[in-house]
This record gives sequence, structure tokens and C-alpha cells, in this order.
Amino acid sequence: PEGLRQTPPEAARLPEGEDGRTTRADRSGDRGTPLRRLDEPLCLVVRREPGGRWGFPALEYADGGGDGGGGGGEPPLRATAERALEPFLEEDGRVQFVGNAPAGALRTGKDGGAGEGQTFLFMAKLLGGGVRLGAEAEAHWISRDEVGDYFPEPADRDLVEAVLPCAADSL
Repeated sequence: PEGLRQTPPEAARLPEGEDGRTTRADRSGDRGTPLRRLDEPLCLVVRREPGGRWGFPALEYADGGGDGGGGGGEPPLRATAERALEPFLEEDGRVQFVGNAPAGALRTGKDGGAGEGQTFLFMAKLLGGGVRLGAEAEAHWISRDEVGDYFPEPADRDLVEAVLPCAADSL
């Protein structure tokens, strides 16, 4: 009808509070969107099955897929990180990786036993689009003070703590 204006869908997600940083997701407690806590760096965590453990988008590094710069035929670590993030991005999703080297590396496995390795952590900024999930997966965008809600074990919290300070420095 004449005289009525429709609000575009993207306007519904813009900050609404007096401080210009509070969004609808902040008020409702929705951690499933990066459009919250606009003044803080957020970290994407995923849970691949209901009731499962929270973690990061990850992919096992496989030797022999390309030239990693050392002439050995392995793909660069960053290429593996990019492939790990791909399934979680919508078609129009765009990310920018912060540098070519990992932001950190953590040992995995126990006391040098079987399965010991390293988890390389890369920083990336979401520039546009959103996160795509399978039917059973769940994703949340968490801030530093929410880490304990997702990673109750001290070793797991250390993993996240290794990432979040870098996120703040790279903004």
C-alpha cells in the first residue's frame, strides 16, 4: 500500500542500541551469527553432531597435493586451512586469511604417544556472506569471555586462547 515503507532484510541486522554496537543478536543471545558484539573479535567454533564437542573447522593435512614452496610436493598449510573452511561458507562467503603462516601451533596427542601431531591455527576474517552447515552441524561465534561455555577442559581452553589474542591484534 502507498505510504508504507518496507525495511530491507539487511537493515534488520544493523546495530540498534544507543551505543551503535548492540544488535538484535546481542539482545536475544543468538551466538549463531557474526553480527553480534561488534566491538570485539569473535571466533567461529563448530559442532559437527548434536551433543558433540565444539572445535574449529579442521581438515587433516595430506602430503603430496602440490608444491608447498619447499619443492617436496606437499600443499601449503594455508591451502589446507582454506579447504577446511570452504564447506562452512555460503556461496557468496568471502574470507581473507591473515598472512600465509600459521598464527600458532599446538601439539596434539599425549606424552609423545601414538597420534601425536600438531594443530596449526590460521587467522581469517569473514568479509561477507555467512556460514553454511549440514543438517546436524551447529556453528557459533564466540568472544573471549564465552570460551569456557564451549571448552570446559583447560587444554581445550588453551587452544582457543592461542587464537583469540591473535584475532584482536589483527583487526
